[in-house]
Amino acid sequence: MPKLVQCKHGGCYNTAVPGHLFCSKHITEERDYIDRKNQYARQRRESAAYHYLYSSSKWRQASAYWLKLHPVCEVCGRPAQVVDHIIPHKGNVRMFWDKSNWQSLCKHCHDVKTCKERKLYK
Repeated sequence: MPKLVQCKHGGCYNTAVPGHLFCSKHITEERDYIDRKNQYARQRRESAAYHYLYSSSKWRQASAYWLKLHPVCEVCGRPAQVVDHIIPHKGNVRMFWDKSNWQSLCKHCHDVKTCKERKLYK
């Protein structure tokens, strides 16, 4: 007979499902957490492949000039700090440099948009 183990979820005193670390209530939450964590790690690896585009002097100059021409966030109206790609380019160099795909955003609006794109918000 397998040894009974307490659920590893903080504050839970239920017995874990045999062969697992969590009870039946928390095992799906833990799987969802691991899935989100793996998805985020996958996205980070993919974005690292084209990070060089953002670190180029050409991009720094182009984005600074864009922000001078378009200094206001297109979502909330606050001062813009980021040049955002409306449709994520995902490494497509032509799409990266296409100015019709650019918009000015404040840092907050850019972060919210990016999280939604990466499906971190439900």
